[in-house]
Amino acid sequence: MKIFVFKTNIKNDYQKEMVAPIINQIKGINRWSVNLEDKNRALRIEGHGLKSQQIEEMISKAGFECETMY
Repeated sequence: MKIFVFKTNIKNDYQKEMVAPIINQIKGINRWSVNLEDKNRALRIEGHGLKSQQIEEMISKAGFECETMY
């Protein structure tokens, strides 16, 4: 399993709900979360066969900033 962490501008639960369908359609994701209390609004994704660029592009298309941290 691979773990990715992204810096985002997801600011609240409403925005988290808006991005959820996009994240949930990405094949290979087992689990994800957004830490709204973290200064980077960290999006953490766990899964198999994932590419960070693919995730960044999908989140960006939904109107949110997304940058790989590690």
